[in-house]
Amino acid sequence: MDEVMQTRCQEAAKRVREQYEHATGWARVSLESVNRVRPPSRQYRGTDEIVRERLAAAGAVSRFAVSLGLITPEQTRDIILEFQRTHPDVFEEQ
Repeated sequence: MDEVMQTRCQEAAKRVREQYEHATGWARVSLESVNRVRPPSRQYRGTDEIVRERLAAAGAVSRFAVSLGLITPEQTRDIILEFQRTHPDVFEEQ
């Protein structure tokens, strides 16, 4: 693998990690402050709903990176397992 491709692969893995980190960060936000700026029909019922939505987005980023050949499914699995170990409270209900 040439240096440019290796850099792209490392950047893709970093972006996937950032997406999962972003998703887990939503578990600590104030639901009231998030809903304050949303129309009533689009308000969240709980932070778990926000986290699920963000985890789905992180999964989409991950699948896209895999489809481009920038990361492997095994790397994706390892990233998810790392966040499950680091943030068990977020992942236990998901």
